[in-house]
Amino acid sequence: MVTASFTLPTIERLNRFDILSKFLRENRSLGGYGTATGGSATTIVDTGKLKTTQAPTTDWVGGWARLAYDAGGAAAAPEGEIKPISAYAPSTGTITIDTYTTGVASGDKYQLWRNPYPQDILDMLDDVLTQECYLPTTALLTEVPDGDMEQNNTTDWTGSSATLSKVTAEPAMNGARWLSVVNTGAGGFARPTTNISLNGNAKAFHLSALVRCSAASTTAELTAYDATNSAAIKTVTSTSRGNVRLWMEFTAPATCAQIQVRLGATENTVTTLWDDVCLMSTDSPTVPLPWWVRSPDQVKGIYRLQPISLSANHWGPDLRGTKTPVPEILDDGFGRGQLRAVAAYGNNLWPLYIKGTRNETAFANENTDYKHLDAKFVHACLSYKIFDSMSGYESAGELNMEWVKERAAYWRKEYETLRKAQSLRLERQETAPSRDVPIWRYPVDARPQIIVSS
Repeated sequence: MVTASFTLPTIERLNRFDILSKFLRENRSLGGYGTATGGSATTIVDTGKLKTTQAPTTDWVGGWARLAYDAGGAAAAPEGEIKPISAYAPSTGTITIDTYTTGVASGDKYQLWRNPYPQDILDMLDDVLTQECYLPTTALLTEVPDGDMEQNNTTDWTGSSATLSKVTAEPAMNGARWLSVVNTGAGGFARPTTNISLNGNAKAFHLSALVRCSAASTTAELTAYDATNSAAIKTVTSTSRGNVRLWMEFTAPATCAQIQVRLGATENTVTTLWDDVCLMSTDSPTVPLPWWVRSPDQVKGIYRLQPISLSANHWGPDLRGTKTPVPEILDDGFGRGQLRAVAAYGNNLWPLYIKGTRNETAFANENTDYKHLDAKFVHACLSYKIFDSMSGYESAGELNMEWVKERAAYWRKEYETLRKAQSLRLERQETAPSRDVPIWRYPVDARPQIIVSS
């Protein structure tokens, strides 16, 4: 198993500060940004960028100042605060503002906005991520809420003798985030906040999860737990420091009405990382689609998992397999419920995963929430949305509306071009010519093995 811990930017990832800085660089008439050399609760001082003999004292007056980054790195006040600008002294590089919660310090990063109001920009960026950025992705189908660990919080998970957090640091697992479980006691674990109820005769299950131990002398534990009778049903373990998929099949006791999935470790003060938790009934013809599937059009294919068997209860981490006939996709309730895949006949006897187009999630904060995005695409989309919105202002004041409309048209063209390139990316995967591949079969113990390669 090869996992690299990167020290150089080998992949593109962005935070909100990166995106807004690029926007302000390319649209200087709307604002600017910099790093304070000093200040107070009512002033921002930048003797490097704001101090000049070429700007009038009215330059920034009427706009807004937003503190984008607290130099202490702890997101402390006044990070994120927006205040109107009442005066500008270019001779000293000083911006005067309404009062921040605390004083501006040297090293704090700021943004100055003439137009639009900064919060409108932040809201529009969230809309771009959640409504416009649909990127190719793969994910296992599972009954576990937040089983793909892509939510930017741990609301769906509860720790027992363990501290939980979502992390993005390399080496990567799958998707943009994974769950860190730091034991504060021996046998600590994370479990879904809500127990999973069993429906009908669904008693036979597949359970698996991607896991990596952060250090030597760590034993990761994946447990199926009978929450009704307070007893473990089955546990499998791993000491691997590379990504592996721990798996099991189990049958819930006849008296079991609810089960838990537990992700933890044997030892105290150790860290295990978890992702792609798959729990599905092999007695059921239906399984929920991921939370991000809003429309059947997002589903490009559903595949039967055919992993490489590494050892007992250990599979390789890659999602690979054969395409299945597309099942019926239905809402699970009145109105917009979670979509489910329902097999036309038979049951889901083996783990399934989806290839589809997933929307991004909104930024949780300015500086520490990174996303794997195409910078050009996001920037073009955000610029188009902002200028298109500004072109509809009823009262433009000093704003040159012809220039705004020209910029809206320019960025719309850029956005449409890049959006087409994004949509073609997944199509290439789906229509790529077949190559020689291993041929697989399922032996009696249900662990896949390669028997011939041509």
